[in-house]
Amino acid sequence: MSRPRRVKRRLKRADRGAARTFWIVTGIIVFLLADVVLVAIALAGTRSEPPATPAIVPTFLTPTVPRTSSPTPTSTATPLSTVPASFLMVLNATTGWRATAGNCGSVDSVSAPVIESTDDAGVTWLVHSPGTLDARQVLNLSANTEGDATVVAKTGQQCAIENLGTFSSGAYWDSYPTRLADQNFIDTTSPSTLHLQGTTVEAPCATALQLDVVAGQPWVLCPDALFTRASTGEWSSLNTPGAGAFTMTASGALLALRDVTGCAGINISALSLPLSAATLTSLSCATTQSPSGAIALDAAGDSLWLIADGVTSVSADGGSSW
Repeated sequence: MSRPRRVKRRLKRADRGAARTFWIVTGIIVFLLADVVLVAIALAGTRSEPPATPAIVPTFLTPTVPRTSSPTPTSTATPLSTVPASFLMVLNATTGWRATAGNCGSVDSVSAPVIESTDDAGVTWLVHSPGTLDARQVLNLSANTEGDATVVAKTGQQCAIENLGTFSSGAYWDSYPTRLADQNFIDTTSPSTLHLQGTTVEAPCATALQLDVVAGQPWVLCPDALFTRASTGEWSSLNTPGAGAFTMTASGALLALRDVTGCAGINISALSLPLSAATLTSLSCATTQSPSGAIALDAAGDSLWLIADGVTSVSADGGSSW
């Protein structure tokens, strides 16, 4: 009778061992799961916050350039130009524009004009190209500011006269047909005719060389004479032998003269007004030799600029010294 009881006790002990093993394994699993959860939480806590969405910065765009505008040119600054300038516009003591005339005709005779600006009194010049606008001959140059310039030019194979302008210091150019009527110029194919703000006037000579309009009054340089036209339409003149260029000032006019006794180069003379009673007064000899090509003269206040053989000379006292 005692043996069966011992068997029963052994079975109970085995059941207790299996139960103990179950709970140990279960505990280990729970511990591992908890550990995994804690590690995940720790890793999540150490992650950097996602970057904030960057603030939108407004972009200020340059106004769209019309389709007909020229592309951005490749500009180059050169200390000197060997091409004589035919047109000069001085804005102040350091800033100015200049252009060669160029030539519009047959393909063999085409010589593109050179348009340049300076901000260091002509020590260096920056070349500007109207690009696809195909300017072939400049008839007039004007400027209001360093960034605002206008040329009247013959363009394309037909040599059509157009008004070309830039408002970006020569970076971009466009054609402004309606503004052509505001310009004053001489058409080289008919130099005996003056174009004065949309009207044509017969010049006082067969070959007008230079035209300037001051307060509505035209001044014209002809070979060896300077003319002006009164509101009545009558012309008056003064003989100016050797004159290659002139510029109007607040007190009269300044002329650049060749072949003046005592000056081997370009003589600068002042002209008093009125023209009918004017006399020439020699101020200085600006260059040591007479240039072979075109010369240009312009003034802004007391700053007088002369371009001869591509070299810019500047006088700070109205031409008395250089």
